[in-house]
This record gives sequence, structure tokens and C-alpha cells, in this order.
Amino acid sequence: MSMYDSKWQQTARANALGFDWCVKNAVASLQSNELNEAMSWCSIAAHSAANDGFHGMLASPELEDVLLQVAQRLPVVSPSPRNFPPRRWLHVFNTAYALFGHTKLCREWMKLHTQGQQHSVILVSQETPVPDNLAETVRQAGGSILRLDCGQGLAERAHDLRVEAYRRADVVVLHAHPEDAIAAVAFGVPGGPPVIMVNHADHAFWAGRGVVDLLLDIRESGHSWSLENRAISRAEIVPIPLSELDTRMADESQRQEIRRVMRRNLGIPADAVVLLTIGNAFKYVPFPGLDFCLTAEAILKACPNAYLVAVGPRDSGRWRKAGKATGGRVMAVGNQSDLAKFHAAADIYLEGFPSGSLTALLEAAQAGLPVVRAPETCMLPFRSDGIAVSMLAQPLDLADYKKAVIAHVNSPEQRKRAGEAASRSVRDHHCGEAWLNYLRRATMRLPSEHVIYRDPAPIPVQTMQQDYCLACRRALKGRSAADAELVTLLAEASRRGLRNHIALDGQFLKPICSNGRRQDGRFLRGMESSVIDIRLGFKARSIRRRAAAEARAEEAFRAFNKGETSHALCLAGRCCLEDPSWLWDEGLERLFLKSLIGVERCKRLRSYLQGPISKG
Repeated sequence: MSMYDSKWQQTARANALGFDWCVKNAVASLQSNELNEAMSWCSIAAHSAANDGFHGMLASPELEDVLLQVAQRLPVVSPSPRNFPPRRWLHVFNTAYALFGHTKLCREWMKLHTQGQQHSVILVSQETPVPDNLAETVRQAGGSILRLDCGQGLAERAHDLRVEAYRRADVVVLHAHPEDAIAAVAFGVPGGPPVIMVNHADHAFWAGRGVVDLLLDIRESGHSWSLENRAISRAEIVPIPLSELDTRMADESQRQEIRRVMRRNLGIPADAVVLLTIGNAFKYVPFPGLDFCLTAEAILKACPNAYLVAVGPRDSGRWRKAGKATGGRVMAVGNQSDLAKFHAAADIYLEGFPSGSLTALLEAAQAGLPVVRAPETCMLPFRSDGIAVSMLAQPLDLADYKKAVIAHVNSPEQRKRAGEAASRSVRDHHCGEAWLNYLRRATMRLPSEHVIYRDPAPIPVQTMQQDYCLACRRALKGRSAADAELVTLLAEASRRGLRNHIALDGQFLKPICSNGRRQDGRFLRGMESSVIDIRLGFKARSIRRRAAAEARAEEAFRAFNKGETSHALCLAGRCCLEDPSWLWDEGLERLFLKSLIGVERCKRLRSYLQGPISKG
């Protein structure tokens, strides 16, 4: 694929430099006994590596070591006596949501796992109200919900979490965000209840592997990465739990009535074939060779009686354009709470790409919809896999994907057979007693009490998978990836009020500038001059100025592409005055040189701005 070129490896190297800078700040904070700052720097590093700053590693021994040292400096807690029966499970969240996957997984777990068990939840960073559906599920599970005070520091919350776990749990289950440092510190000492981690972010970097007594992987590709790229041997596969279909969907007459009402509300003819896709909007953001909306347009062009309903994306931008191109037959309806109604209205489920949504696919299959998986050109673990999914046909490429969808559209009998087979496979592994057997077998590996592990150094993710991950996350976003990641890290540090223990200097900046697109020596001097601001706390206004400059540049590119040369020049000039380093951006330079400004005027503008750059 065209995306596999050196720019992605340049991005990864630059991201690694930013990650290392955060870890160095964490070490320096720890040496000053600033525990909250050390944890915050670790959290920023982990958030960077899990998102736009991904650099190929899924774990960091250096970051883990800082968190374990912080854990040892917190007050010691004495465990309370165990309480059997019921067995007390404490599920730990940073933030719980009403709709999204990792909270839903926990709710389904508590609904299925009832006999002789008690389930409670602790929320360590919940700033919004507790979701009603989670509160009701916990109540029915015989437990309670506790929210820690978000006004406290990370270290204080880690200590509170340790106290609560030792007091009220026989087993702790972490459903943590990848950047979480609180749980890693709370359980960073031996003793107390054993700790399970649910690997719901199996495609991303996350912190805390050394405190995990048992890692529950939800599918085969994530399990493979756990063993090799996280170097955790204490891992078992436990599929995502699913509740049985609600009674409305079990009753065929009710289901047909819901189908009629939903189609009427959406403005879809009763005899149309409805394609359904579900996922967060960011999972559909295209890159060359993998454009879901473009593929959907081609499918609907070949199937004039078909409609596509997308749950998650909103009717704007690329989705609105697809709707117009198909005469309104692509419908993006945003997030929805009652997915069963959409399952009832649909005939075929399409897995989105370049990133799939495993839970959404499984629920559609469980409801009896035939499923078309994302093509093999979407790399694992970014498309769906798993023991129940493996029986579904796997398209080889986009052409094969379109062919499979069109075949289902044209054959009601094929749809019926495929839907029944998919539903049976999901029930056999994700529902009721079948799922509980997976959980029972896995938890037999739990130690009697919590242990700390010094795992071997992990190996990086393979280069092509790194590239795919970076492409999915749009890390370049049209500018120097190194510069973008650096500004992101500094902005987050400024937001948290952190002091930079390790100043950014020439030694840090030179490799970044040599990896980015702006390699001009004058740009390097401009970056070095900004170190003065960084050492004083990185002024928030410089972040705003750079953001405004980037917005001007993007607007200039759009105007230039429309042929609005004068307007593009005006915007480009304002961009460079707000942030002179844009003068050495290749894209903006081409805009200057290909337009009325000419080479000589571009050189004079550079010369004029050289003074302000060198003086900072």
C-alpha cells in the first residue's frame, strides 16, 4: 500500500523522542519526590504513545519502573479478611460511559456472572454523572458505586483506590484507559486482592503491565500482541460477553413492527435492502486505498435499491458528501442508544474500516444479520477477529468486499443462511454459560494474592503494523509530525500545570527537525529560541498562536485548490506572520512559489522575518 514509506518511520522516531522526554521528566519529578508530577508525566507519555504519538511499543519498562517506585512511597495498607461467599469483585474505571464498549463489556459481565458473586465499581476520574444503566446493573449485582474526588492529586487517588480495594474486594478487575497511572500505582506493591486487567485497548500502548496478575484478552490478535509485544505470559482469551437478545427482538411480530416504524422514520422504502454499519466516527477516517464512504458509494451505485445507515458518524463532511452523491441513500445518524432497533431495520451488517468495531459486529451477528467483515488489507488487530468471527468469510481486498456485499443484496436466501450461521456462532462463544466457562477457566490462573512482576523487555510491533496504526490515527495531519507531537505534549503539560524538569534544548530538537519536513537551519534556530518560553513554563499563547497559524494554512490550501489565488496568498501570509516557521513548510512553500508572490518576493518575506525568528 502507498502509505508504507519513510514518512511514517520518521513520525515514529519523532514520537519516541517526545515519549522519552516525558519519561525523563517523570524520573526527575520522582527524584524531587513530586509524586503527582511524576504520575502526570507518565500519564502524558502513555496517552501520547496510545494515540497520535504511537512509536511502535506497547509497553515501556522505564515508565513502569517510575510508577512502581511511586507505589512504594505511598502509605502501606493492611488487607481486610476475605469474605466468602459471595466473592466480591471490584471493577475499576477511570471514566464510565453510557454507550461505549469497555463500560458495556463490564455491564454484560455483571449481568452474566451472578451466582455467588457480588460486583461493585469504583470510578477514579469520573467528572460526569454516573451512567444510569451502569448504576442499575451494579444495584442488581448486589454491589455499590464509589467515585473518588477528582480534585485530589493522582497519588492521593491511587492511595484511596488501594485502601478501598484492600477493604472491599476479593478480586480487582481493571477496565482502565491506556494512559491510566492511578491503578498502576495503587497496585504497585505486592499483597492484597489479585488484579485482573481487561485488555479492551489491545491495539494500543497502555501502562501497568507489571501489576497484572491475569490479563484477559478479548480476541486472538490481541492475545498475540500481549505475549510478544507486551511480553506478558499471564494472559488468557475470554471473549466479549453479550446478553441474550431482548424480548422485543425474540418476538417476530414485535420485531417486524419495529422494522416498519424505523424504516418509516428514516424515510427508507419498505422493500429496500438496508445496509448497517456501527462505529465511532474516527474509525472511518480514510487514508489512500481504504475509504469506507467511497466504497459505500460504489456499492450503492451497483445496488439502486439499497440504503446505508451509519450509526456513530454524523451527517457532516465526508458523510454528507456521500449522502448527496447517492441521492440521500447514505444516512449518518450519529450515536444511538438503542441499537436493537437499527438491527431490526437492517438486512446486512458492514464492518467499517480502516478500523473496525468488534462489539458492534458481534451484536449485529447475534441479532441474525449477515456480516461482511473488513477486507484483509485492513491489518489486525485494527479489524475484527475472534473465535466466533473466524467462521465468517474474510474478503481479500476492497473488490472482494464490494462483491460480497452485492451478493448479499441480491440474494435474500443467502442473507438468511449467513445470518443464522453468524448468530449461532456468537451465541456459542459470547453468551450465557458458554461465556462463563471461558471466564472460569481463565480465573483458575489467579494467584491467592497480588504479586508484582518484572516482565522481560517487549519487542516493537512490526513495521507495517506501526505504519498502519499511524495512518489510522492521522498522525501527520498535514504538517510536520515531529512538531505536531511536540506541541501536543507541551500543551498537555501546560494544561496540567506541570513544571518541565528536562528543558528542551538543541540536542532534543536536532533529531526532531532532521526527521520532520522542515530541515532548514533557520527553522531550527527558531525552535531553539522558543526553548526560552518552554523553560519559563511554555506560554499558553504560543500554543494558541501555532494552532491559529495551522488553521490559516489549511484554509489557504483550500482556497488555492479552488483557484482563489489572491485569497490563498493573504491567508498564507497571515499564517507565516503568526508562526514564521510555516515559511519552511514544503506545502506552503509550493503555494507561494506557484502563485503570484513569486520566488523573489518569497525570499524577501523570509529575509524580513528572519530577525524576529532569531530573536525569539
